[in-house]
Order: sequence, then C-alpha cells, then structure tokens
Amino acid sequence: MSYFVGKNFMHNIAICSGNPEELTQLQNIIDDYEEFSNEDFTVKVFPSSEALTLAMKSYRPDILVIDAAGGIETVRNLRRENYTGEIIFTASNGEHALEAFDLEARQYFIRPINPQKFFRTLEKIMPPKKFIIVKQRRNIRKILCDEILYCETNGKHQEIYTFNEKITVRITAREMKKLAPPPPYGNFTTLGSAYLLNIENIISLSADECKVIFSGGRELILSWKKFQALRRELKNFYGLRKK
Repeated sequence: MSYFVGKNFMHNIAICSGNPEELTQLQNIIDDYEEFSNEDFTVKVFPSSEALTLAMKSYRPDILVIDAAGGIETVRNLRRENYTGEIIFTASNGEHALEAFDLEARQYFIRPINPQKFFRTLEKIMPPKKFIIVKQRRNIRKILCDEILYCETNGKHQEIYTFNEKITVRITAREMKKLAPPPPYGNFTTLGSAYLLNIENIISLSADECKVIFSGGRELILSWKKFQALRRELKNFYGLRKK
C-alpha cells in the first residue's frame, strides 16, 4: 500500500515570435538563467500568434514572452479568457508600451534585449528562495530549503540530506527546527528529535515497509509510529483528511 502526494517544481515558459533569431536568443537567455538560478523550466516555442492561440486552448504557461507586433491583440484576447500568467513583451520600439502595461505586462523590452535585464525580470517573477545558514568548521554554508530532503540527528550533529549530498553540521535538533520551521511558515515537520523532513520533497509513502521516498529517489525507513505520524501530517498539509 502506498500513499502519494504530488509535486511540481517546473516553470512553463512560452516564447512567441516570428523572428527565428529572436526565438533562439530568448531560448539561450532562459537556458543561461536556468543554470544561474537553479530553476527548472520547460520552454515551448511558437513562430506565430496563431500557433500560440491554438495551443493555449489546452496550455497555460506560467510566463509568456511575446513580440508586441501582433502580440498585443493576442494577449488582449487571452486576458479576456482569464489567462493570468506573467507577460513579457519584446518590441522594436515603444509604440505599444502603454497598451502592454494596460494588459498588466511584467516588462516591455525594446530590442536588442539585454540578458542581464531579462534575468532581473525573471528574478522578480520567480518566488523567493528561502535558505538556511550553517557553520561547518571554519566554513559557512548556505543551503536552499527547497533542496533539503530531511535532517537526521546524530549525537550533537545534524546530517542534512539534500538532492546531491549529505552535509554534517554541529547543531542541535532544536536549533535546526528554528532554522527550518513547520507550516504555515515553512514546509518542515519533525518526527520526535530524530528527524526533520521537508514535506514538499516527499513524493510517496509505502506503508508496507514504512518507507518514505523523496524527490530524486532517496529513501528513508521509519518506525511504524513515526510513519503513522508522518502520514497524518501529510494529510493535514495537503488537506486530505476527512472533515
């Protein structure tokens, strides 16, 4: 028997332009930002407003980057259909700037597009990333909370498991809990003094083995009592408990 919860870190971006060179440039800028920011994107490219409009019948990107020439009317129609995604316009001049901001565009870029300014616009759109600061001997580490799977108490140390590594720091479980708070201020839950788990990174629970499976495939075996407590916490977090 397994208990599953959903998760999706991916941001969807649509790019619409009749200029192949601009499409390539924007894709390259987004690829660079993805590497720089540690965000994950799926990018779909549309060579015309007509192709975008057809796709938008079943597709709703988080961010739409579109050429203002021909794109203003397309976005106006999308707004009428209750599309609420972020809009970034590109243009050869400022002719459509006022119309763009009437459509609640996030930004209006006049070509050539400055990659650093595009980066800053994406940073404003992306939700802020929370992190914790821990000391390791003479070093100081900044760890993104989104990357933490769980923490395990080992004597006077905490072993912090992320997607890519295990980080051992000299800190008590109580101090660690203050750094990684529970809902509604954070996504962490405690299981006694032994474990601190990031709820957002749990993808399934297997009751047969009392196993927790995290994003990326790492597994953790719990006692039956702790497993039951975690399952209740997950149901509360995702609003799955019967009322």
